Amino acid sequence: MPTTMSELQVAESMTEFDVVDKTGNDFWQKTVGPLHTSVGNRIWAVNTEMTYNPTVAKQVNHRRIIYYNVKDDKLNDFWRYRERAKKIWKEMEMENRVGVMTCLSGCDGNWVQVRFHHKDFTNEEEAWENMPAFAEAYNGLFGEGSYKEDLERLRNSLMPNGRRIRHHKRLPELSSSWR
Repeated sequence: MPTTMSELQVAESMTEFDVVDKTGNDFWQKTVGPLHTSVGNRIWAVNTEMTYNPTVAKQVNHRRIIYYNVKDDKLNDFWRYRERAKKIWKEMEMENRVGVMTCLSGCDGNWVQVRFHHKDFTNEEEAWENMPAFAEAYNGLFGEGSYKEDLERLRNSLMPNGRRIRHHKRLPELSSSWR
C-alpha cells in the first residue's frame, strides 16, 4: 500500500539545484519510489530571523512540523507571535531547536513551516509540559494577558484549514550527511 513520504534535498545555494544527483535519485526511485506518490515540488528557505538555535545544539531526528498558511493582510499578527516566542525560548534557554522556514516557490499562499526538533515523542511530550512556564514568561515579558491575545491573533491570521501538523523522522541510513 502506498504511503506518504517526503524527499528533501538540502542546499546552501539555489545554484546547487542545477546539479542533478543521478546516482542518488536512481537509488531513491529504486528503493522507495514505488512506495509513494509525488505531489509536487516546493522550495523552502530557512528564516534565520525567526529560527531559534540553542546554545548547545543537538542533532536529533524527530520533528513536529506545523505548516501554517497565513492571510495576506494578517502577516504582521503571525510574525509578531513567532518573534516573541523566539525571545521567550532564548530567555528560558530551551534546549531544542525550532526551525522556521518560508516557502519561496511552489506554494499557493503564504506558507510557513515551524519545525520543532526533538529526540523522540517522549522528548516532544516533555516540551509540551513546559507550556505553562512559557505562557508565564511570555506574559512577564510582554504584559499580562499578552500570551492569550497574541495566540488568538495568530489563530485569526490563518486561512481556513491553515494549520497542519506532521511528524517526520530522519532516517540516517536513507539520508545524506548533515551539513
